[in-house]
Amino acid sequence: MNQDPISKKQELVGSLLGLAGEPGRAVIKTAVVIVAIEVILVVLHFTVVELAASLDIRTEDGNIGAFDLGDEATMASWLSTIQLLVLGLLCLMISWFDRDGPRALPATWVWRYTAAVFVIMSIDEGSGLHEVFGKLMVVLLPEVPLTDRMWGMLPYGILLMLVFAGTALSLKPHGPLPLGVVLGALCWIVGQTVDQLQAFTRPVSVAIEEGLEMLGGTVLAVTFGLALIRLARSAGRVG
Repeated sequence: MNQDPISKKQELVGSLLGLAGEPGRAVIKTAVVIVAIEVILVVLHFTVVELAASLDIRTEDGNIGAFDLGDEATMASWLSTIQLLVLGLLCLMISWFDRDGPRALPATWVWRYTAAVFVIMSIDEGSGLHEVFGKLMVVLLPEVPLTDRMWGMLPYGILLMLVFAGTALSLKPHGPLPLGVVLGALCWIVGQTVDQLQAFTRPVSVAIEEGLEMLGGTVLAVTFGLALIRLARSAGRVG
């Protein structure tokens, strides 16, 4: 008998998780490594900023380069780009499993919507589209009292409110996992708040914002990864 497409997709996910041996432990170990990399990037950020300030080293665009967390196309921005893409893939795979009970259809579309949002954010992180959008809106709507930074983050603020609410509710039957969504959301909200308030010097504000965004992404990845494992086990696709 031919398998339906969803069963084939579930089987593929089960095979991928099976490669890890103990997928839950593999998720945690990977997260520890990623967090260590994030800490190193924050330390390097302060190092190169202080070094550049003390030696008056500047690149042509006035930024430090690969380790300045406030610049584009840096090591941190590429890490975030990959992180967001992984989040999108995890959410898409969860949509293949979260299909049982009266909430099946809403949950499936919540995860598909979330996957699409994270993939769009990944593309944006790698290309800086929201910065261009923010500057464009300031020119088109000068009477609106919003800065280009605020304009750039406004669409994501709306999209992510729906993402965090929808995924937390969808994970409600899975024990403490909704807390992971809340914690990841708080990291991103606090990071953006610090960026908008500009209460610290630029290097410190950038380090807090980018550091919390990377940490929030890692927390969400762990949460969604563990959710995927639980759902795959419930479906009998992984031991």
